[in-house]
Amino acid sequence: AAYFARAVAGCDWVPAEEADAPDGERVELASADGETSLTVWPGEPEFLRCESGGETRLWRSARAICPSFVFAKFRAAFDLLERDAIVGQSFAAELTPEEAVAAFAEAYGAHLAALTPGNPYAVTEYHVLRSGIVSQTLDGSVVWGGFVCAAAPADADEQAVWSGEAIRTEYTFYAEQYGGMLLAQKSVILERQEDGAWRCLAVGEGQARFPQKMEWTDGGFTFDS
Repeated sequence: AAYFARAVAGCDWVPAEEADAPDGERVELASADGETSLTVWPGEPEFLRCESGGETRLWRSARAICPSFVFAKFRAAFDLLERDAIVGQSFAAELTPEEAVAAFAEAYGAHLAALTPGNPYAVTEYHVLRSGIVSQTLDGSVVWGGFVCAAAPADADEQAVWSGEAIRTEYTFYAEQYGGMLLAQKSVILERQEDGAWRCLAVGEGQARFPQKMEWTDGGFTFDS
C-alpha cells in the first residue's frame, strides 16, 4: 500500500467527471478482499479512479513528475504480481518429488508465455534443460527443487529485468542449440498437500533459502557454476 501511496503522491490531482475517463490501456489493481480497487490510465493528463466502500471517485493529474509516471509505477507492480501469481498454485497429484519439480519447471514456462502483452517477464520460447531436487524433508513433504531453463524474452529490449538471474547462452555450452536465448537458474519450494497435489510455496533465482526447523536430506541437484 505504501508503494502505491508514494506513486500517487508524485502527482497533483483534481476531481474529474466519469465521462472524462479515457478508453484504451489501463491498469487496475484490487485489494485481496475485493473491497477496494485503483485504476490508472496513462497519458498527459493521467486519470486515477478509486472504488471503495461502494463509492467511486475519479481524478485527473494536474501536475506530474513526467507523463504517465503513476501508470508506469502501477504497471511495474502489476507485472511483478502477475509473474509471481504462480506461487500458491497446486499441481497434479500422484507425482514423486522429482516429477513434481519437473512438472513445475514446465508449468513455469507456460505461465511466463501467457503473461499479459507488454509484461517484461513474458517469453516467446522456453526450454527446461534440467531439473532435480536440491534437498527435501525426511518425510518428503516439502521439496527444495532447482531447474535450469533457456528463455527468449518476448521483448528483446526488456532483457534487463532478467539481470542477476540469467546469462546469454552464447557464453555457455548451450550456445549451439539455444543461441540468442537467456539461460536462467530457478529455485522452487513445493509442499505436498493432503490430497497429494504439490503446492508452490516460493520460486526464486538461483539458490533459495528454504524453511528452517526441519530436517533436510540432500537431493543431489546442483546449480551450474
